[in-house]
Amino acid sequence: AAAGQGLKNMRARAESIDLTPAERAWVTAAAKELDAHRGRGVVIAGPQQSADLHAVVHAINAAAGNVGNTVRYTKSPLLDAEGRAQDITALEADIRSGGIDTLLILEGNPVYSAPVDLAFALPLRGVRNSLYLGLYRNETAREVSWFVPAAHYLESWGDGRAYDGTASLVQPLIAPLYDGHTIAEVLALVAGERGVSAYDLVRRSWSAAPAAPASFDAWWNESLVRGTIAGSASPQAGAAIRWNAVGAAHARLITPAAGDQVAISFVASPAVHDGRFADNGWLQELPDPVTKLTWDNALLIGPRMATRLGVARGDEVQLGLRGRTLGVPAMIVPGHANDVVTLALGYGRSGAEAIAHGVGANANLIRTSAAPFIDTGVTITRTGAHRELAITQEHWSLEGRNADILGVTAAKSPHNPIATPEALKPPTRKRRPLTLYEPPAPATDGYGGDQWAMVIDLNTCTGCGACVVACQAENNIPVVGRDGVLKSREMQWMRIDRYVEGPLDDPDVSVQPMLCQQCEKAPCEYVCPVDATVHSDDGLNEMVYNRCVGTRFCSNNCPYKVRRFNWFDYNGEIAETERMAKNPEVTIRARGVMEKCTFCVQRIRTAQIDAELANEPRTGTVVTACQQTCPTGAIVFGSLTDPTSEVVRLRDDPRCFSVLDQLGTVPRVRYLARLRDDEGLASSEAGND
Repeated sequence: AAAGQGLKNMRARAESIDLTPAERAWVTAAAKELDAHRGRGVVIAGPQQSADLHAVVHAINAAAGNVGNTVRYTKSPLLDAEGRAQDITALEADIRSGGIDTLLILEGNPVYSAPVDLAFALPLRGVRNSLYLGLYRNETAREVSWFVPAAHYLESWGDGRAYDGTASLVQPLIAPLYDGHTIAEVLALVAGERGVSAYDLVRRSWSAAPAAPASFDAWWNESLVRGTIAGSASPQAGAAIRWNAVGAAHARLITPAAGDQVAISFVASPAVHDGRFADNGWLQELPDPVTKLTWDNALLIGPRMATRLGVARGDEVQLGLRGRTLGVPAMIVPGHANDVVTLALGYGRSGAEAIAHGVGANANLIRTSAAPFIDTGVTITRTGAHRELAITQEHWSLEGRNADILGVTAAKSPHNPIATPEALKPPTRKRRPLTLYEPPAPATDGYGGDQWAMVIDLNTCTGCGACVVACQAENNIPVVGRDGVLKSREMQWMRIDRYVEGPLDDPDVSVQPMLCQQCEKAPCEYVCPVDATVHSDDGLNEMVYNRCVGTRFCSNNCPYKVRRFNWFDYNGEIAETERMAKNPEVTIRARGVMEKCTFCVQRIRTAQIDAELANEPRTGTVVTACQQTCPTGAIVFGSLTDPTSEVVRLRDDPRCFSVLDQLGTVPRVRYLARLRDDEGLASSEAGND
């Protein structure tokens, strides 16, 4: 009864909210979907949202029957999760009052990342004994008495817990390169134990745990193989919704703010997070999933607000918030709300890191502890200055030529929850042109007759860019820096094209990974004067690097613009430890050479050699770097001569299409068209809200 009355009151208040027709249509469609799939949906609020919003979201999940199904509650694995020990504001107050004699800061970077009103550097200097364990001589390392170099997590033993309480064992992937120390070793030293290793500490801890059996060594080895401790998840906890409290939270949420105030949202960067990954060149050069901005952060503004302020892309503006100011370039984003601006954290570093130093603006200089993620009352003033932003969106664009990315509409009804194959087919292709190419030779059986291909599901791809970094790491692709990106010289073999359709205030946004399409009739091959780009027997468009003289004819003739020219010897003078990060199975290219995606040919050849040595009739499973890293499983790779492969099945899907198919290049990379709900709720977007 309380739930019913609470929902009735919330519904009455919600109906008074002023929504645009498109917004109301979306909300109505989402509500219908949740109601039609009770116990199988979920509503999620981001961690930066207010406690009031989280309360309402929990109530919606309870009303939709999701609790106990897609939503489960457990006790937090953190010690004193709700206590004062978790509060950096309380720590700062204790330091200022003289209550802290010795302070250990174990990783993190509070001098940089703490809200500006805490001014954490000042009280930290007054602590009699302060020690910082970290990877870099960053802002915090500069303010403490002792700086201890930390061991990287890839060279450390340790353990941890997931959100549901499941414990896992952390194993090193490499022997320590330097004399770094883990958190466990530092804490053991403080506790009076000298010379004990992290490995011994972890083993000793788990040997005394209730989960460990008498035969500890066997249990330990089994847990290392599995990676997690069996049966260590926290038990599910019961949770009752207090509808009166939820109703009060809902009422506070929909109460309009006083005056016509602009809000600002501080978000973690999708590349460098809160700054902890800012010294990684791969991530600095990774284009933002939406804006395609690299080597910078910018103030994201909606189109109507930008028009009202007279701000264009790259114009410097001065943000004012609670008496503090910050200069930052502006970036206009279609679909961005027009009563709020967004600024990414993690930039504007001032430590000793070689790569991160001075890149972007430090959002923490105007962020306060009272409203660390969303604040109101921000003012925006043009300064008259301009900053050219390193954006990749306009580089090698297929805009206007690639209509298939916009997707197909799936007509749904209660009796037809899945669209018919006829409805799913992409637009009719034009007749392929005549060709002078000879027909391909018939494939043979076995590992010698593989014909490799890839299918990417655009309905599953979120455009996160994980595949871009994976490809860069696997194939020794260099970083060119901000100046190089400004000249359209970024070297990534994969890019994520982003398309915007419809009105700027309410557009439909689509993404498409674009890599070498491995054309069976490749336009790049017949224009190379030195035969550096050739076709392999298993269908790959290969590059012979030591033949290439850099004419760039192939790049000019590629309709997909997926070839990269190495302007400089980026790998010529690098430290020995950095050279160790290079994949020894992939050639390190020099300047003057064209390069591109090879379907991770080094992995293909390794699998073929293994199959031949084992006298297997067929090559085993090959997983490319982008496929291995894709968090949604949108990328599928395999051989067309293997009738059991997933790539063969997906190529028969009615949504399957080739990009620029009318050119007759016959790509080996194909895509599954993105589905759209006929009620205006795109299926690829519904799962993200």
